[in-house]
Amino acid sequence: MLTQAIAWREEYQDEYSTIDAIVRSATNTGFFSIWLKVFESIPEVKIALINCPAFHLAGKGFFDPNGNPIPRNGDSI
Repeated sequence: MLTQAIAWREEYQDEYSTIDAIVRSATNTGFFSIWLKVFESIPEVKIALINCPAFHLAGKGFFDPNGNPIPRNGDSI
Protein backbone atom coordinates (compact mmCIF):
# COMPACT_ATOMS: atom_id res chain seq x y z
CA MET A 1 0.00 0.00 0.00
CA LEU A 2 2.75 2.42 0.95
CA THR A 3 4.59 1.89 -2.33
CA GLN A 4 1.41 2.56 -4.31
CA ALA A 5 0.79 5.84 -2.48
CA ILE A 6 4.41 6.89 -3.01
CA ALA A 7 4.15 6.09 -6.73
CA TRP A 8 1.04 8.28 -6.98
CA ARG A 9 2.84 11.12 -5.19
CA GLU A 10 5.72 10.92 -7.63
CA GLU A 11 3.32 10.93 -10.59
CA TYR A 12 1.49 13.92 -9.13
CA GLN A 13 4.71 15.84 -8.58
CA ASP A 14 5.73 15.06 -12.18
CA GLU A 15 2.26 16.24 -13.31
CA TYR A 16 1.28 12.80 -14.66
CA SER A 17 -1.73 12.33 -12.39
CA THR A 18 -4.61 14.35 -10.99
CA ILE A 19 -6.00 14.79 -7.50
CA ASP A 20 -9.19 13.00 -8.56
CA ALA A 21 -7.21 9.97 -9.73
CA ILE A 22 -5.27 9.90 -6.47
CA VAL A 23 -8.45 10.08 -4.38
CA ARG A 24 -10.06 7.28 -6.44
CA SER A 25 -7.02 5.07 -5.90
CA ALA A 26 -6.95 5.88 -2.19
CA THR A 27 -10.63 5.04 -1.76
CA ASN A 28 -10.20 1.79 -3.68
CA THR A 29 -7.34 0.66 -1.47
CA GLY A 30 -8.19 2.27 1.88
CA PHE A 31 -5.56 3.07 4.49
CA PHE A 32 -6.45 6.76 4.74
CA SER A 33 -3.66 7.51 7.21
CA ILE A 34 -0.99 6.16 4.86
CA TRP A 35 -2.21 8.34 2.00
CA LEU A 36 -2.40 11.37 4.29
CA LYS A 37 1.18 10.79 5.49
CA VAL A 38 2.58 10.24 1.99
CA PHE A 39 0.98 13.48 0.79
CA GLU A 40 1.77 15.45 3.96
CA SER A 41 3.65 18.13 2.02
CA ILE A 42 0.90 18.60 -0.59
CA PRO A 43 -2.06 20.35 1.09
CA GLU A 44 -4.40 20.23 -1.91
CA VAL A 45 -4.26 16.43 -2.02
CA LYS A 46 -4.65 16.13 1.76
CA ILE A 47 -7.75 18.34 1.67
CA ALA A 48 -9.24 16.24 -1.14
CA LEU A 49 -8.61 13.05 0.85
CA ILE A 50 -10.12 14.56 4.00
CA ASN A 51 -13.21 15.75 2.13
CA CYS A 52 -13.75 12.45 0.31
CA PRO A 53 -17.07 10.99 1.54
CA ALA A 54 -15.82 7.43 1.03
CA PHE A 55 -13.55 7.74 4.07
CA HIS A 56 -16.50 8.53 6.38
CA LEU A 57 -14.57 10.90 8.62
CA ALA A 58 -16.61 11.58 11.73
CA GLY A 59 -15.33 15.10 12.18
CA LYS A 60 -13.49 17.16 9.66
CA GLY A 61 -12.75 19.57 12.51
CA PHE A 62 -9.78 17.36 13.34
CA PHE A 63 -7.75 19.04 10.60
CA ASP A 64 -6.61 22.61 10.00
CA PRO A 65 -7.24 24.40 6.67
CA ASN A 66 -4.05 22.90 5.24
CA GLY A 67 -5.08 19.34 6.10
CA ASN A 68 -2.75 18.98 9.06
CA PRO A 69 -4.08 17.12 12.10
CA ILE A 70 -5.01 19.40 14.98
CA PRO A 71 -3.36 18.15 18.20
CA ARG A 72 -5.84 17.00 20.80
CA ASN A 73 -5.96 18.30 24.32
CA GLY A 74 -5.45 15.30 26.59
CA ASP A 75 -7.92 16.72 29.11
CA SER A 76 -10.78 16.78 26.59
CA ILE A 77 -11.00 13.02 26.12
